[in-house]
Amino acid sequence: MAPMTIQTILQKYNIYPSKKLGQNFINNPKICEQIITNLDLHHVDAILEIGPGLGVLTQQLLTLNIPVIAIEIDKRLSVVLRKNYVSPHLTIITHDALKLDWFIICKSSANVILVANIPYIISSQIILKFLQTTNIHSAYLMVQTEMAERIMAHVSTHQYNAFTILVQYYASVEKILNVSATNFYPQPQVDSTVVRIVKTDKFWDDKFALFLRRCFMAKRQTLWNNLKLWYDKKLIKDVFDHLKFDYKIRAENIAVNLMHQLYQKFEPHVINK
Repeated sequence: MAPMTIQTILQKYNIYPSKKLGQNFINNPKICEQIITNLDLHHVDAILEIGPGLGVLTQQLLTLNIPVIAIEIDKRLSVVLRKNYVSPHLTIITHDALKLDWFIICKSSANVILVANIPYIISSQIILKFLQTTNIHSAYLMVQTEMAERIMAHVSTHQYNAFTILVQYYASVEKILNVSATNFYPQPQVDSTVVRIVKTDKFWDDKFALFLRRCFMAKRQTLWNNLKLWYDKKLIKDVFDHLKFDYKIRAENIAVNLMHQLYQKFEPHVINK
């Protein structure tokens, strides 16, 4: 595609960005170049891109000569992508990425990385789906800075919550770069951050996720008060005494690995409902 501004491309195809889909398009190719240079491509045999939009990042991913599977929910944008990016390395799927089985889509590839510029409203769902997809080992995600701070939060800080613990237990998280709102069109009201999330070898456990939600159900409450809604008080007392917990401790004051130790004590009593 000849160099064109995002606004020009949108005008050419008579497309208006969708607020419902949270569409903010990257309008600075240098940001994409920085993302590309930070990709760990060792043994990678496919790239899954969620929300390629107008293809600013897609175009640069294709220079790597690695198969790119791009999932775009907006049919209008899929038309633009198919017209402007014809490559034997590119597969475009027009669908809601959250409703697809990524493992099946990438089943012919053993070592896949996820790359995405995702709206805030679905960023947590995208991250959770990534953590549960076994053949995708790492993700490079552009998320709102607030989300990046949440998944990188330290224990006993106000950003630290159940989602923080889930992400940090199953993966390591690293900030790649900050991206100001001026690098997007339309310009959002908040800045973004690109993070690298690399999974550990731990297997996903739905009951651990449920347990964490219960621990943080009312963040201002003590952990004891949250747990007593679900478990016998004697069990809670025995576990707290074993782990030498203060009865007034809050979930936000428990480090990731210690929280998993706590879960293991309750695991036989965690019912998925």
